[in-house]
Amino acid sequence: MKQTKEGYLTDDASVLTWSHPSRLELVYTGSGSSWTEARCGVADIEKRPSDGKILITMKQPCYGHASTRVHNQGVKYLTPRHSLFCMYGHSLTLSLFFRLPRAVENVFELLGQPGRFYYDSTENVIYYTPREGEEMHTATVVVPLVEVPTCLPHALSHHAHPP
Repeated sequence: MKQTKEGYLTDDASVLTWSHPSRLELVYTGSGSSWTEARCGVADIEKRPSDGKILITMKQPCYGHASTRVHNQGVKYLTPRHSLFCMYGHSLTLSLFFRLPRAVENVFELLGQPGRFYYDSTENVIYYTPREGEEMHTATVVVPLVEVPTCLPHALSHHAHPP
């Protein structure tokens, strides 16, 4: 897989069999620091006629912002352009840069592998393949209802440090 300005190029044609590419998310661990796990949606997957490579086009503006290294010194407030982070009142260096994804999520065709899920936004149904030892009839399931990240004032103060 090779990173491009629009997303990624791959020779793996199996991704063309995935239904609903616009529902997929690529997962990036450690994209801003060791404790982050960012996600960006896929806009489309198509085979390029010019060379037969598979182009995975990422959703914007997420991928455009995150695939460019951003450094801020002495930033008081980050603009909405930097919506993955919301830090107030502290000098910081923000290094947000996606390279190759760690995983892909929300692929119906990958159901059957333990821990995999698929959210069908049309039917409003979540499909899940339990891991060994998980009993879905007794499990507590937590589903977030907001897409906007929570902003913590003074997130870099002595009261809120990552482990």
